[in-house]
Amino acid sequence: MNAWGEDERIHVDVMQANAPALFPRPDGSPVPEAGGLRLSRWSMDVNGGGRAGRVRQTWLSELRGDFPRIDERFTGQP
Repeated sequence: MNAWGEDERIHVDVMQANAPALFPRPDGSPVPEAGGLRLSRWSMDVNGGGRAGRVRQTWLSELRGDFPRIDERFTGQP
């Protein structure tokens, strides 16, 4: 949905589910209902000393949704 850099971090806001409900598992068994997508932020350290590459995930909302969109004038901004 959106991403931006801040200091030594990259933040990415995405819609995230617990499991991909539309696709089966590798063994062919169905995936139970994933419960819908929720807005999540992935924050990645890019120059954090020994922590480079570390990703922190934070839920931003409990509301369910899919395919969000932002005003394109604000793309790449927090």
